[in-house]
Amino acid sequence: MLPGARDSYINLGRFYDSHRLEKRRAELTELTRRYKNAYSAAYDYLSAAGALNINGARLASEAAIMTAVQNCAALLPPTAPSSGNTRNCFIDTFCCKGKVSLYEAFGDWHVYTINASAADGDAVLRKLGKKLTESAYSITYCYSPLSPELMQHLLVPCQKTIFTLSRMHESTCAAALSQPRPDEKRIEYHTKLLDSASEMLALAKRNHDALEEVYNPCVDFSGIYSEARKHINAFL
Repeated sequence: MLPGARDSYINLGRFYDSHRLEKRRAELTELTRRYKNAYSAAYDYLSAAGALNINGARLASEAAIMTAVQNCAALLPPTAPSSGNTRNCFIDTFCCKGKVSLYEAFGDWHVYTINASAADGDAVLRKLGKKLTESAYSITYCYSPLSPELMQHLLVPCQKTIFTLSRMHESTCAAALSQPRPDEKRIEYHTKLLDSASEMLALAKRNHDALEEVYNPCVDFSGIYSEARKHINAFL
């Protein structure tokens, strides 16, 4: 931001064999165009799918939300011997292989499902999280990868417990709120959007891999790593 006065440039361009790369400029240009266009299309599909996840206004009353919160909180001891810290993370995502989840890492945890719309479920998890931190629990908020403004899971590590809006294997219903009637056409459209996004992400990866195959033989990686070690040592 302030070159010379505060910051300095690290010129990694000197580690490229520009003479060899210049001969393949047209190929590099086309592969770059292809992978960027594929990523752009994938993000458009994912954004559209995420928009379908949002059901608009909440359906349940505030009293029903608080009852659900109380029912969930009652499944845990009143207090926990911890600091009441909170963390944010994702335990599932979407990539060229479709939806990828870390659910299997919680195989021996207690899983409690909240049957509710996305908006109502988000409200329950947020209020439940606040209640638990007030009782000294450390928790982790996990958001939807397609709709990051909505919470999807709440982890309580010290109790090896998950409260979730997903239909996870061998889960127990902790609370049930009013939900909109399933729209088969909407579900079908959502599936098509995710399938198209996965196809575009796979296409983007293939083109980016091809781009790297052109670049990598023309890069002095030993020089780059040496430069990196120099700056790391300066920081340390």
